[in-house]
Amino acid sequence: MKRLPVIIVLGMMAVGLAIGLWGIRKNLPYVQEVDESIFVANAVRMASTGNMNPEWFGNPGLTTVYPITLGSHIWYAATQNGDLLNSNPKLQTHFNEHINDYYIIGRLLSVLYAVLTLPLTYLLGKRAFNQRTALIGTFFLLTYTIFWIYAQWARTDLAAAFWSMLSLWLCVRAYERPSWQRYVLAGLAIGLSIASRYFMVTLAPVLFIVWATQFWRSRHESQHWIQLRNGVLGLLAIAVGFTLIAPYLFLEFSTTVENVLNEARSEHLGADGLSQWGNFWWYITVAFPLSISWPQVILAFFGIGLAVARRKAERLLLAAFIFIFLFAISLSPLHWPRWVLQLLPLLALFAACALDAAADYAARRLHWSPKTETISLFLLVVLISILPINTLSQAKLSQSSPTTRVMARQWIIENIPAGSKIGQEWYTAPL
Repeated sequence: MKRLPVIIVLGMMAVGLAIGLWGIRKNLPYVQEVDESIFVANAVRMASTGNMNPEWFGNPGLTTVYPITLGSHIWYAATQNGDLLNSNPKLQTHFNEHINDYYIIGRLLSVLYAVLTLPLTYLLGKRAFNQRTALIGTFFLLTYTIFWIYAQWARTDLAAAFWSMLSLWLCVRAYERPSWQRYVLAGLAIGLSIASRYFMVTLAPVLFIVWATQFWRSRHESQHWIQLRNGVLGLLAIAVGFTLIAPYLFLEFSTTVENVLNEARSEHLGADGLSQWGNFWWYITVAFPLSISWPQVILAFFGIGLAVARRKAERLLLAAFIFIFLFAISLSPLHWPRWVLQLLPLLALFAACALDAAADYAARRLHWSPKTETISLFLLVVLISILPINTLSQAKLSQSSPTTRVMARQWIIENIPAGSKIGQEWYTAPL
């Protein structure tokens, strides 16, 4: 029985891998998804020339572009008899002729990040809540359509989700058993999270809260200054972790500023027009329900309320991060549903916590046996998951056939005379 949770998590990882791989090709080779070319093309150029300067730092996306660079280099060496220990100038030509291979490498990386986020959600849930909540929360995450949509794109969304969950797990461990080693590991993970997406700098306050709490508690103890040392080392580790992977960000600082200002633009059709408060409210009332369904949104905020009422520090840390992160992304003039993706594992855990608490309360009031409580909780989980599972199933089934963009392209080739002029919109048939 002790191995059963591990087997369940491994099973969910296997299902997640299948979901991630199903339809991963999408519209290739005709068209790439949004922003994919930024990372894949840069990675191929770096692998081909041996110059490790990404030359673009908008996200900054370094935990995406560097692994794709390595994967592209290994793939070319393995399939084209290239040099494994040195750069391969002909790799760029091979990319131009076989773009599918290299975009699939980038997408596989995102799938890997997504699959690895599942056990991290379980580990964090087990430590901050309990094993039952951890399993339910991990299952909820497995059913979120937006999570798996972006897991099939060579972007930074899932990289940030993975590194942020690892950071939070390490922060909770540092809170429970403080040591300089745990603070340093948490700091390094946060540095890599920020190197994935700048918004993940919101993890730094979590580590600071952990340190401030431990420092205050030990103020009357002889080892008071040890806690000060731990905090300083942890915060320094954030800078070290970020700098180690992002040296060119500082060496090419003018390019960094230009890229960041472009990413911070205030206008984008369909994603602008709201105030900071309007953005915050939009994320709660639109982005969250679109991502996880209204029933789970309600449960998640009920779970956060329970965390506040019961004052369990580990849960309060996670709740604090949710609101700090929401506040940070709301400061942008733009708002995107995908910007809450890094919060989905936490929302899943808080929703699971609320369900677990409801089942526990009913069992005590109605004098249920443990078996009855387990069955009732299982049925509740199934009921709450019906809508997300249905949405995910429809999305995956739609990937069993070509998209309307590719179908439109084929129709044009077969029916429009050669030499005809065609008015083309941005997101239309890839011509």
